[in-house]
Parts: sequence; structure tokens; C-alpha cells
Amino acid sequence: LHSSRYGYKFQFYLYPNGVDDVTGVFMSIKFAIWRSEFDRLLAWPFSWNISLWVYDQLSKRPHIIDRFVPDPTSDSFSRPICERNPLSEIRRFYPI
Repeated sequence: LHSSRYGYKFQFYLYPNGVDDVTGVFMSIKFAIWRSEFDRLLAWPFSWNISLWVYDQLSKRPHIIDRFVPDPTSDSFSRPICERNPLSEIRRFYPI
């Protein structure tokens, strides 16, 4: 997933049943910035707010909308020097 045509390259992982200590209690999300051919054109560290939207397609629960503010001092948001930066996570994304 690219943030725009020449933008940052992301990968998101959704854990509907949570991870680690919140398994069975909260939905969790992990994400990473990947190296791409456009990195030289982008501002680093990545400091844009990330909006996450999860739509309930069955209309039984409200849609989930959240915003994540990255930590510009974290290696997760620096310019990737390997294939992928370390994962960031939101363990307590939404109660299940």
C-alpha cells in the first residue's frame, strides 16, 4: 500500500482476535514502512498522522475510526535501510 503514487510504502496487519496480552480482548494492528524507489523524494522521519478506518460490512457495530500519531524518534519511522522498518503496533485498537 502506497500513501500516494510516489509516497510512502506501508504494510498493515490486522489481528481480529488481538495479540499477546490482549488476545481475545482487543483487536490489534501492526504496521511497517517498507523501502521503496521513492524514498529519496520523501521527508524523513515519517511524521504524518495515520488515520485508520475499519468498516463493519454487516452494520451490526459502528465503524472503527482512529488516528495514530507516529513517534519521529522511533526507528519504525526513519528512512528504511533494510527491506522493512521494525513493526509498530496498536495492541488495544478496538475492544472485541
